Amino acid sequence: MSKVVENYTFSLPVNLLNKLNKYSNDGYASSINTAVEEAIKSYVKSIEKQKLYNEITAGSKDPLFSAELKNVLNNFY
Repeated sequence: MSKVVENYTFSLPVNLLNKLNKYSNDGYASSINTAVEEAIKSYVKSIEKQKLYNEITAGSKDPLFSAELKNVLNNFY
């Protein structure tokens, strides 16, 4: 199954691109595109984790949420 892609232009520091090119040539990444895609995926995942943490932290301060959570846990355990 192929994935839908869109070309996008980024400006990156030359020294970073040089490192990516070297690592790609040395076999650490299959291509610069793949390395950039993996880096962006990792970054997005870290943001999503932080967002979830923030939402759970905010929810834990809500007395109604805490009561409902205790109720759910009591029903399962």
